[in-house]
Amino acid sequence: MDEHMDHYGQRAVNLEIFRYCDQSKGFHSYKVRKQEMNEQKPNISWWNSLSTTLPIEKCYLTEDQSNSDNIPVTGLKIGCFNVLFDILPFFVQSIARSKERYLNIIKLLKYENFDFLVLNEVTSNFLILLQQDPWIRENYFLSDVYDENFLKGKGNEYVKTIDTVNHSLGTRMGNLILSRYPPDELIVVYDIIHSRPGIYVTFSYSVPKEEEEGNNNETVLKRMCFIGCHTTAFEEYAEVRRMELRKLTSIGFLEVVDDIVLLGDLNLHKPQENSIISEIGFRDLWNETRKEDSLNKGYTFDPYENTLIQCMYLGMENRRMRLDRILIDEKSLWTCKTRVEMFANQPMYELLPKIETSKVNQVLNTPNWWSKGIGKLHTRDGNDYLFCSDHFGLKTHLIRSATSKALENHKEKVLNSREIDLDKC
Repeated sequence: MDEHMDHYGQRAVNLEIFRYCDQSKGFHSYKVRKQEMNEQKPNISWWNSLSTTLPIEKCYLTEDQSNSDNIPVTGLKIGCFNVLFDILPFFVQSIARSKERYLNIIKLLKYENFDFLVLNEVTSNFLILLQQDPWIRENYFLSDVYDENFLKGKGNEYVKTIDTVNHSLGTRMGNLILSRYPPDELIVVYDIIHSRPGIYVTFSYSVPKEEEEGNNNETVLKRMCFIGCHTTAFEEYAEVRRMELRKLTSIGFLEVVDDIVLLGDLNLHKPQENSIISEIGFRDLWNETRKEDSLNKGYTFDPYENTLIQCMYLGMENRRMRLDRILIDEKSLWTCKTRVEMFANQPMYELLPKIETSKVNQVLNTPNWWSKGIGKLHTRDGNDYLFCSDHFGLKTHLIRSATSKALENHKEKVLNSREIDLDKC
């Protein structure tokens, strides 16, 4: 652990990212594990999955390709999702049904198959379930985990959020990053949002030198940083959020980074708060890929669509808000292959048939007070109210344009796309 003070006065700590190893049946620091295996180089999936740079070949868009109707690259699939923490008053816990939600959220994450994902409001109960899932273990690096030996013999009620190896989840709940690719650095910055630190991961990628230099066979190494964060909630703290976002994006080591992506629950409650995005030098990728008259306004907190919110707030919450965002710095040549879309924006009874991989149909544990009471009044068939969270998630595929002209060509093409703007996934 390398702790230092950033020259802006923020306490930053270099930490390790973790990957599960089948041989030792536990999570290991990527750097330590790689060093141990350097001499052996065994032919196992854990070793073969390691990569030193992002796979730019699946993301790189030339100027000629930007004018084509068919984009030949798939892009880097990224997303963010607030999973709704389980530290709730006892009378809300029976409504939120957290363990049931968490198990189905993990199924959804496997279905979505992200390259990079930021999760907010992660608690001990969620992380334990997540790190115990075999598919997650096989496919992702995690920014924090519980030591397997620590968990043995302990009931979940005795495990705290601060007991993780990296202590990066904060005091009650926090941010977690899942990545298919090992980063160059994982840095946790404290003192900006005290209860839930911001997480920074940096990656390298190579691009061809500019054509005008005449060195098409040579490459240039670039650095990209993803910031996972969750700013302070409640309308009355708008100025606090503005200060947090300024600090999050002015950390000293970002000065040597070529591209910055900021994603998570930014808690921007009202449209007038959007001005902070341009003030800190970023672009909102939702707005970049949709016109102002778009049918889908991007409300990731929406009681008109989300019946879990209606139940948790007893029908007294009516605000529709774009709390969650995916932002990218203004100078970056990265953008979206297609539109930013939502996920986890269907009720669980509609979602489960899509994401369930077992042959046994999953049955929701619908409480009687809903199925035999309120639910009959709410819907004709009394379908379950449960959603994955009180938030909807955001997802997109990032691609990197070769030139600013290619970037503008592609952005305009996506903006003028005639695709139906009613994403349900």
